[in-house]
Order: sequence, then C-alpha cells, then structure tokens
Amino acid sequence: MTPIVSMESTMPAPMRPRSAVLASAALCAALLPAVAACGAEDLVAGAVARTGAAQAGAVAFRESGHELKGKLKCSTHDETDKKLDVRCTGTTTDGKPAKMTATLTTDAKVVSGDGAKISGATVTGTVDGEEVFQKDCIGEGC
Repeated sequence: MTPIVSMESTMPAPMRPRSAVLASAALCAALLPAVAACGAEDLVAGAVARTGAAQAGAVAFRESGHELKGKLKCSTHDETDKKLDVRCTGTTTDGKPAKMTATLTTDAKVVSGDGAKISGATVTGTVDGEEVFQKDCIGEGC
C-alpha cells in the first residue's frame, strides 16, 4: 500500500531531519492522551525501577562475592498504588541462579545509569536459594 504522504518526496532534503522530528512530535502529541490514560507515569516508574534494580543489583551481588554473568533481567509488579515489587533473575559466573527482589514504596529512591542505586527499600538477593544480602540500600554509595 502506498503511503498517503511521503515526507521524503514532498520536503526538500535539508528539511527532512527537522520534518521528521516535527512529525514524530505530532505523533507523540496525538498518542499522549491514550498513553496517559494507561498510566504513563506507571510505565516510566516501572522502566526506571527495572533498569535501576538491574544495575544496582549487579553491584550488590558483586559486593556479596557473587559476580554475575551478564545482566539481571527484571520485571515489575504493581502491588498497590503505593507499592511496587521488582523481581530480577540472573546467573553467577559459576553458573548458579541469582534472584533479587526489591519492594519499593513511596519512600524509596531509584537511580539508574551512573551511580545506580536503590535506597529506602527492602532488597533481598539469593544465590542458589541461599540469601546473600538483605539491605535497605544497594548500589553505588550505599
């Protein structure tokens, strides 16, 4: 099927990148009410929590003497409006299963990227079914 409007054929070459940005902005603006209705802040909070937990969790496992092979894979589960559970799984460099759970409430702080950290939360890590850490702060600077 042929597109109704092709920006490449109707816009001069120097305008294409800006036009593409404007078109993307218009599309986002059109979709924003639909995303907001689904809870955009929940989507963002979940993404930040998953990323921050994976990064800070790697530090916590390393500090407990259990280096990970690869990255933790994390998922979020809304328990209530004021509680978010993050569950992560991975494998240590010696092939043992690693699991981490973090219960985040409204008091918790999550930082992802440089200086990844989770504070003000209950965070528990296990390797091969044995608890290797239980802390209220994991990651850089804890």
